Amino acid sequence: MPQKLPIVLNHEEVVRLIDAAPNRLYRRILVLLCATGVRRTEAARIEVEDIDSKRKVIHIRQGKGARDRDVPLSPKLLEELRSYWQRKSRADTEYDAERWSDLDTDSRIRTRCSSRVTLP
Repeated sequence: MPQKLPIVLNHEEVVRLIDAAPNRLYRRILVLLCATGVRRTEAARIEVEDIDSKRKVIHIRQGKGARDRDVPLSPKLLEELRSYWQRKSRADTEYDAERWSDLDTDSRIRTRCSSRVTLP
C-alpha cells in the first residue's frame, strides 16, 4: 500500500487557520510552528533566552536526534512573540508552558481551530 502524503496548506489556508485560533496562546503556537517549521515538542521547550533577536534566530535545544540547532526568526514572528510576552505575567507564562507541553495539545489546537475554519 502506498504511503499517504501529508496535506500541505497554501498561504491563504495558513492565514485562515491562524486567524481562527481561539486565544493568544493558540495563535502564538500556530504562528511559531508555521513560521519556523519546528516540531511541537521543540516549540514547547523554547525559552525567552533561546530567542536571539540580534542574530534573528531561535535556538532549539535537544531537538530531533538530541541535537541543538538554530532556526530563522522573522521580524513578524519576533513582533508576535514580543506582543504576547508583554501581556503575560511570569505565572501565566509558566502555566502556558505546562498547558502546551501536554501531549494532547496538538489535537486540542486542531479541534478548536478546525471548528472555526474549513480546511482540506
